[in-house]
Amino acid sequence: MKNNLLKFFLIKILLLWSCSVKKGAEVKTINKLPTLEFYDDVIIISDQSLVPDNRRDVGTIQVTQSDYHDVPCGWIERLTAAQLEARKYGGNLILLDKITGHVNLATNSCGVISGYVYNVDESTLNRLKKQRINGGLRNKYDFARVVFIKPTFATNYSIYVNKENLGLIKGGEIVEYKTKNKELLVIWAKTDRKSKLVMNVEPGYDYFVLCNELPMGLLLPTVQFVTLQPEVAIDLINRMKR
Repeated sequence: MKNNLLKFFLIKILLLWSCSVKKGAEVKTINKLPTLEFYDDVIIISDQSLVPDNRRDVGTIQVTQSDYHDVPCGWIERLTAAQLEARKYGGNLILLDKITGHVNLATNSCGVISGYVYNVDESTLNRLKKQRINGGLRNKYDFARVVFIKPTFATNYSIYVNKENLGLIKGGEIVEYKTKNKELLVIWAKTDRKSKLVMNVEPGYDYFVLCNELPMGLLLPTVQFVTLQPEVAIDLINRMKR
């Protein structure tokens, strides 16, 4: 009987732990508002001075990883997780407060993103769209640029964006994809196991994707595409050039 109770207790702990690990974003509410529609805008900013006085406080938000995509540590994926969660509680504005820790892909350690969730009127939201964070870095061109970074030499493979083959990428190389359209991109690699990343891009921004490779024993590594925070990507590119 004691053994059964112990097993039940251990299983319950494991289930609770797994649920907490899989939770990508969590809002601690101060004032829960009606849930927004799925296509309603949720703007993310990092400048506290832009937050208006006539806002409504919804709560605080913390993002540790994202289960909305296959890759838990992706920068854009985690921002998307924050938007999806804020929308549930009526929040249409997120102010990023802290980004702590380092992304360690080997251990799936993502660091923590924390911030505040507000609700603002439509005119204010439209005004803030120019200052929003969409996962990219502003450029001076009329096209979106996706920069693929492959620092490791484990294996070579072809990268595809939708149906377009960008060619073979090798260790230490950087490959770019450009588009003048605001569109949804499906990024994948032609290896033994097809891995995929889905992301939205818009002209005027650079986006950075790390081509990570997960060891699979005697098999070829699995390719894992991870969107990077621009500052992290630029630092990685500079280190590769040394």
